[in-house]
Amino acid sequence: MLSRAGVLDVPNPRSSHSIPVLRGGGLAQACAIVLALGYAGIATNGHDSSFVFVIMATCFAAAMLGWLEDLRGLPIIVRAGSQFLIGVVAASAAALNTGHGAWWGLVGGLALIGGINVVNFMDGVNGISAFHGIVAGASFLTIGLLHDVDWLVVSGAVLAVAFAAFLPWNVGGRMFLGDVGSYLLGAAIAILIILGWMEGLSIIALAAPMTIYVADTAVTLASRIGAGERWLEAHRDHTYQRLNKTGLGHLAVASIVASLSLASAALGIGASETGGATRLGLLGAVALIVVGYTAARFKMDSFQTSVATEKNPS
Repeated sequence: MLSRAGVLDVPNPRSSHSIPVLRGGGLAQACAIVLALGYAGIATNGHDSSFVFVIMATCFAAAMLGWLEDLRGLPIIVRAGSQFLIGVVAASAAALNTGHGAWWGLVGGLALIGGINVVNFMDGVNGISAFHGIVAGASFLTIGLLHDVDWLVVSGAVLAVAFAAFLPWNVGGRMFLGDVGSYLLGAAIAILIILGWMEGLSIIALAAPMTIYVADTAVTLASRIGAGERWLEAHRDHTYQRLNKTGLGHLAVASIVASLSLASAALGIGASETGGATRLGLLGAVALIVVGYTAARFKMDSFQTSVATEKNPS
């Protein structure tokens, strides 16, 4: 279907690939997640069912928005406005069902914009988003099991398995998720964090899988803005992209980011289950991982400058 529709990612100077590749593969993940969560919502009842349907609807709406972006492109104001609206409606529906305040709608809107765009910015080498979907899903599954939150167990499992299924198609560069896939993943993670927080679960544990993604995006944007560059313009300045440019393959880079995200997730869950000095120590370990990863971009800058100087001593 993608071939017939001509949904191709044509390489440009900022791409990490050299030949046109099919994109939009995330449409399969969207169908799988919506069908699985739809069945789960019907098979359960009450509070669990309502939350599962909110997650399902959020994933569907975000994926369709991404699919439109893949097919024809959308103005940035339309994309951002739609992302915000999806988050507001989803969080407001959940808050209304549980008796929480209307301010959760604003939290949901901001979370969806942040989650979708962070994941979209980070979806630049083969396997990185599929691995991240597995890590995030497994983290939510673990938190749900620890606290007997069935809707989170089911949603985490569905997220992890759906993105694991995409790895064989993506690791070798045969197909990309496209915006439909990155929007889906970012929205799924964001709404699961918001609903889990609404349930009274630790925000530290829920958000921990996103630490590397958020840190990489924040430092990259800050660096580009500080350098006077157009921060909305496509680029290859992220730390993971710089690692790729040093000669590390896509799978190696994706594995590094996934491993650090998994470590952060495990430490975050551990910190949420403990207190006192142990919690501080675990959070300190997360901070060290984040600082070590983001510091790599500056080390690579120094290395590339020294190499350029040796080649052109004048």
